[in-house]
Amino acid sequence: MVMTLLAQDATFTGGGEHDVLAARAWHGSKAMIARAEPAEAEDLMIPPERALARVASWSEVDRLIALAQEDDPYAEAIEGLAAAGWSVACEDGLWEITGSFGNPLPVVAKAAERLGRHHADGVLVRARSKNRWAFMAWADPYMVLLNPPARVWRTYQVRLPATPESRFSGGDLSAVPGRVGSAPLQKGPPEALRKILVEAGLTYPELVSRLFTLDT
Repeated sequence: MVMTLLAQDATFTGGGEHDVLAARAWHGSKAMIARAEPAEAEDLMIPPERALARVASWSEVDRLIALAQEDDPYAEAIEGLAAAGWSVACEDGLWEITGSFGNPLPVVAKAAERLGRHHADGVLVRARSKNRWAFMAWADPYMVLLNPPARVWRTYQVRLPATPESRFSGGDLSAVPGRVGSAPLQKGPPEALRKILVEAGLTYPELVSRLFTLDT
C-alpha cells in the first residue's frame, strides 16, 4: 500500500525528487511486491472520505504487482513513458514512441535516455506525433539527432551531470550545448550512429528507409 501511494504521480525512471524517492523504494521492495497477495490486504483498503484524499486503489495495487512480476528489463521505462500517455513499441531494433505532443524533441530525448539504460551498446528511438517526428541514437556519451525537415545529422557529446533528457527538455535546438559535429543525410552515418547500427544489426540504408517510409 505504501509503495502504491509513493508511486502516485511518479515514475521509476524519472529524475524528479518524487521520482527518485519512489524509485529507491521500488527497487528495494520490488521482489517482495512480486509475491504480494492483494486479497489478503482487503481490510487495509481505505475509501476516500475527503476531497483530494490520497488512497491506494485496487487498480493501482494490481498494476504495481504486475509490474514487479514482469520479466521485461524495459518494463519500468515503458511504464513511465506510457504514464505520459504515449504508446511504446520496438521493432527490429528501432523504438517507436507515438502520442499527442507538439514538439517531439523532449519526448525522443526522454525515451532515449530511459530506454538506453538497458542498451549498453546504444539505443535507436523515434518519437512521432501527427506529422512531426524526431529520431535519436544514444550511446553514452554520444547522441546523434535527426530532426526533420532538416536532413542533417547533429552529433552531441552529453556528459554527466547532463543527460539527453535535461539537454533537450526545452525543445529548442539553438539552446542545446555540446554539439560536436553535423553532416548531411546523404553523406552517411556519423561514427557514433554507425557503431550503434552495427550492434543493432541495421544498415544505414535500412534505417533511413524505415524512417522516411514511416514519414508518409
